[in-house]
Amino acid sequence: MDEMESLQDGTATASSDHFNLQSSVFETPPSMLARNDSYSIWGNNTAGWDSGLQLENTHSVCSDPSGLFSPSRGCSSLPSCASCGEEAHATHFCPDCKDLLCIVCVEAHQRVRVTRDHKVIPLTSTVPQAVLPHFLMGGLEEKAPVSSLCPHHEGRLVALCEWCKCLPLCSTCFPEHMGHKITPLGDLRGALFAIVADSREEEKKCDEVEGEIGRMVERVDSSVQAVACELRSVIHLHVAALEERKRDLLALVETIRLSKMNALKSQSESVSLHKTRLLQMAQMVDQVKDEEDMSKLTATFDNLVQIYSMPRIGRHATESDSIKFIAPDPSLLPKLRGLGGLESGACAMNCQILGEGYRRAIRERQTTVTIQMRDACNQVCRCKGQQVGGSVIAPNGTPLDVTLSERENGLVVLSYLPVSDGMHTLSVTVRGIPISGCPAQVEVRRGRNYEDISAHGELFSFGGEGTGDGQLCRPWGICCDMMGRILVADRSNNRIQMFDKDGNFLSKFGSAGTRAGQFDRPAGITTNTLNQIIVADKDNHRIQVFDQDGTFILKFGERGRPVGLFNYPWGVASNNLNHIAVSDTRNHRVQIFTSMGQFIRKCGFDSAHFYKHLDSPRGLCYLPDGQLLITDFNNHRLAVLSSSRSSPDMKCYGSEGDAQGLFCRPQGVKIDPEGHILVCDSRNNRVQIFCGDDMRCVASFGGTTKTNGFQMPTELATPVMVGGTNTSLPPPLFNAQNNKIRSSQNVLDRPTDVCVSTEGRIYVVDFGNNCIRVFYNQ
Repeated sequence: MDEMESLQDGTATASSDHFNLQSSVFETPPSMLARNDSYSIWGNNTAGWDSGLQLENTHSVCSDPSGLFSPSRGCSSLPSCASCGEEAHATHFCPDCKDLLCIVCVEAHQRVRVTRDHKVIPLTSTVPQAVLPHFLMGGLEEKAPVSSLCPHHEGRLVALCEWCKCLPLCSTCFPEHMGHKITPLGDLRGALFAIVADSREEEKKCDEVEGEIGRMVERVDSSVQAVACELRSVIHLHVAALEERKRDLLALVETIRLSKMNALKSQSESVSLHKTRLLQMAQMVDQVKDEEDMSKLTATFDNLVQIYSMPRIGRHATESDSIKFIAPDPSLLPKLRGLGGLESGACAMNCQILGEGYRRAIRERQTTVTIQMRDACNQVCRCKGQQVGGSVIAPNGTPLDVTLSERENGLVVLSYLPVSDGMHTLSVTVRGIPISGCPAQVEVRRGRNYEDISAHGELFSFGGEGTGDGQLCRPWGICCDMMGRILVADRSNNRIQMFDKDGNFLSKFGSAGTRAGQFDRPAGITTNTLNQIIVADKDNHRIQVFDQDGTFILKFGERGRPVGLFNYPWGVASNNLNHIAVSDTRNHRVQIFTSMGQFIRKCGFDSAHFYKHLDSPRGLCYLPDGQLLITDFNNHRLAVLSSSRSSPDMKCYGSEGDAQGLFCRPQGVKIDPEGHILVCDSRNNRVQIFCGDDMRCVASFGGTTKTNGFQMPTELATPVMVGGTNTSLPPPLFNAQNNKIRSSQNVLDRPTDVCVSTEGRIYVVDFGNNCIRVFYNQ
């Protein structure tokens, strides 16, 4: 404040350090610009004027009948500055720019690199306003004055960004041009005063925000108390209902007890009475057993008959102990535990971007980023009305156009189109606060050219038949985890092996057996967003889930036909929601489960939709839009299953053949970060690459290929019939030990699965050669 006061008193000189720049020196001193020297006007700037016309301090150029430009009117007789508008009067004119300028804009004109060589002409009070438009525009229309307010923030323009074509900036624009070369607009002291004035306005806004925060604290406390009261009331109501039900049931239990006890007591009394009579009978017989009087014996016999003629006592208790509590629906308890809920809106620190793929993008290709919205309790929440914002800044500081769309399950998708290479800055905010992990750096690079792989062949290979560490025996599945490790399902060795990116053995887990963590010919393998390892334990007819170190977590499934059971599960895939898709091969269907193994849906042989449309499905992968891509093994084609459960849809592409775009027993399938689809065309001994937008085959590598194929995919009912000529790829070059590999016409022998690492390397399982082959292009 002391420095600002000294500037206002005229006792201190301002420095351009406030803008982190060095102010340029006028080429023409202001004193010279203020003089009434004469300047000749020629060329295109003389339209409407004589070629030798002079502007000088005289009244003889032309008359001013209106008196608007008479000396008695002073500065008010001059027109307005083209940049500052009516707030400043023009004192000079730039023939090159054809603009009227005030003294402040003259200084800016001399400072900016683009205009510093322009000749600025001082205007006198004797120049008629009527002729200025013709002088400025060469006889065309008069140029409209430029506003002095920022068109984006409605603040006063105080600086220019030389990196952005001398774009005028207000103080609010500065963060968007951080790191750029910014120069003051006009007088440096005036620019400083303007920024100070803006800071005072900003201070007022801060006071308003503080007041709003205070009011919001009170509203939050009030809302919390109201919600707590409502919660207690609702829970008390349900607890009271449960207590009432408990009392009713206990009363019924007591009624049943009394009924049974009374019945048993009555039976006990009857038994006692009957027992007394039997004793009396025995006594009567004892009394007459020596009696010879037949009449007494007859009377005793009649009494015994009468006693025995009475109802017999049952051999068992007339009541049972059968009393049982009938438990309520098992789903009631989870519902009670989940009774009610709280909705507090998204919390920025708990929201996060899903996956790691957002850190890489392809130039001039639409890029999507998926954000999971969570509240303060880290529960999934909706983002409706949560003021979610997003921005992507290019390396040169230019903001890109960003689109945000809401999906189900609290997901928000951010889309943008990068147009240049380099590190971009991605930021997602909730009510202006960056979410977890933001701002983040996104590396944008040019797209991959798969034709280079065909030309250069493989980079190296690793593995080899055997049972030792790093050796393989009939491998099938492969994937790359979030740590960059290569995970291989070593099928006939009944284990999972882990390698680094260069094929060096790291570790292994699993053995032959049926217990948890053991395998019987494992096939498909993938990882989820938690880097958990999911394995299709094929011949055990189950799915097993492990942590990233190979420690067993859970398993689900067994052999069978009903939902949730499997008959040789082969491939597995996981999406951003950690749903697990399983190709239930010999049940000719695909089943989808939650991360905990709970059944969600199915599609295939025994479902109402697409009955018998899948014949031994093998490979699976999720597309960026949530659709599921399936290799239909015995139908020699690809199937794409929609993500909608309510209206399922499935499209199929390709048919049997050896030309590009056709298949013979397709198996593993993956999608790379650029949206290309890689398919292991196993019996054609190659990997085919398709464009994810229209399913065109753009390249293939690994074995004999065809030079031409279909341009557009066929639908389900119509197969594609194309032809072509045979070509072959060059033999493989080097292995991981930099040794040459033996040449062969077909590099791959029945490839079964493929994966793409974060560095762009392509790892292909060469089933017939018991190894992993690695391909790469820049």
